[in-house]
Amino acid sequence: MMWWNFSKNNSNTNSNEMLHSKSKKQLVVSRYGESIDWIKKIEHLFQDIVIYEKSNSNSYHKYKTIKLKNVGRESHTYLHHIIENYEELSTYDNILFCQANPFDHCGEFLEKLKISDNYTNDSFYFKKVGSHEINFYYEPIEKVHPIGLPVFNFYYHLFFDSYMKNLEQTRNSLMIIPTNNIKFRSKVFYEYLIKYLSNRKNPLEGYIIERLWVPIFDGKTKDWISHYFSGRDKFLGMWNNQKIE
Repeated sequence: MMWWNFSKNNSNTNSNEMLHSKSKKQLVVSRYGESIDWIKKIEHLFQDIVIYEKSNSNSYHKYKTIKLKNVGRESHTYLHHIIENYEELSTYDNILFCQANPFDHCGEFLEKLKISDNYTNDSFYFKKVGSHEINFYYEPIEKVHPIGLPVFNFYYHLFFDSYMKNLEQTRNSLMIIPTNNIKFRSKVFYEYLIKYLSNRKNPLEGYIIERLWVPIFDGKTKDWISHYFSGRDKFLGMWNNQKIE
């Protein structure tokens, strides 16, 4: 997977180039009543904009809005969108998933979005200003989280890698994903995943899944649900305590 270098010089990019996107893009926003006035500045970059509202707010704006129950954090919103629109996802080349206030996690969100308008087939993850690397965690429990997170346990529950050398993480859930990568997994996979997020406002799984977006959307790491038959031998070997290469 390619990780974009946000510090590269894009001073030659002009406004006309930004207006003529190189791919068809959809913006999906998970909102809880926050101001979304910032969308006006970048709406020309998208062919479609969908706001998922999880609060009781009735504030007026011109964008398509879908009401959702306030469960599962933004991860629930993203998975809901994928499931409900799975067959039509390929209408767009890329989807930008973000919260209604992305600036909490990335102060330069709009600037990075504009210079990222040349993406086509690579996932684009927004990182905080001054963050030049992704941290790796090898413990079964991620101790950085206040109560610890069984990130690796959940990873192996979903994917059948024989071992995991690195776990690339993006913890802010701001990302532009090629729809081909999304559809690398079956609809059933996403339906399975959303069950962990559908019953509580702030489930622990929400914090885990946001740390797993990279392997979920990398378009290559096989999962048990979507790719069982192609990985059947490995699957059976693991259950029989055989050594897996």
